[in-house]
Amino acid sequence: MKLIAKVFFLFIFFVSAHVNAQDITQDDTQKLVIPEAHYPKLPQFGNRVEDFVPKGWKIEMQKRGDLNNDGLEDVVILLQENNEKNMIEKGSGFSAMNTNPRILAVLFAQNNGKFSLVLSNHTLIPRYTDPYIGDFIEENAISLSEGVFSVDFFIFPIFSVELINVSYTFRWQDNKFLLVGYHSSESSRSSGDMKSKSINYLTRIEETTCGNNFSDDEMIVKQTESWPPTITIDDIGNGIEYREFNSPNCYEEFERFEKSRNQ
Repeated sequence: MKLIAKVFFLFIFFVSAHVNAQDITQDDTQKLVIPEAHYPKLPQFGNRVEDFVPKGWKIEMQKRGDLNNDGLEDVVILLQENNEKNMIEKGSGFSAMNTNPRILAVLFAQNNGKFSLVLSNHTLIPRYTDPYIGDFIEENAISLSEGVFSVDFFIFPIFSVELINVSYTFRWQDNKFLLVGYHSSESSRSSGDMKSKSINYLTRIEETTCGNNFSDDEMIVKQTESWPPTITIDDIGNGIEYREFNSPNCYEEFERFEKSRNQ
């Protein structure tokens, strides 16, 4: 696994170096004018999943599974507006930026075959408006299994050596979706330094891992933390800006750990 990670990071580093060697600079990107976003209210009930898609919007992603333990197949959908005015040209060397806003929705299946809306959220997945990063939502960004669903972000700044992954896991409880799991990882494409944090909000266990993708050593720290009794999906707000990392000395601690291992 470490070998695969080394090859991957070397590949990403050289691809990044090639891109930055081209005439793509921040000066290429003129001041962008992003049209204002409007988020329509979704209907409370529908006969089909398509009934929850507003006019001028489309289903970007759809996952099915039982989320409330009633034996029926519920649906998580990611909606995105389909408006050409939100396709923004960034300048030479860049493809058009799709700033169409998104809505994350969850539909519970009913015994009569219909669906009811239990979640409509447009803050967790923010609008893509930053020309200096790629779109942070990839093809399989949403997953669903064993009564929970997860949303994954992949953040790849164009003018930075950092790669960032953030994942949130939610479970239906007390008539709302609560955050039960959080994972984030940060890696440097140049140095290989990496740190990750995983939090289980049910057991209150937090695990921090520090290391380097070019080394077989890892430093893992587990501890019990106290968080708010419940964190709902709406409490999180912007999923890109919400960060649980509080280990600024992770790399320095790992260097001391590695030196002690080699003595």
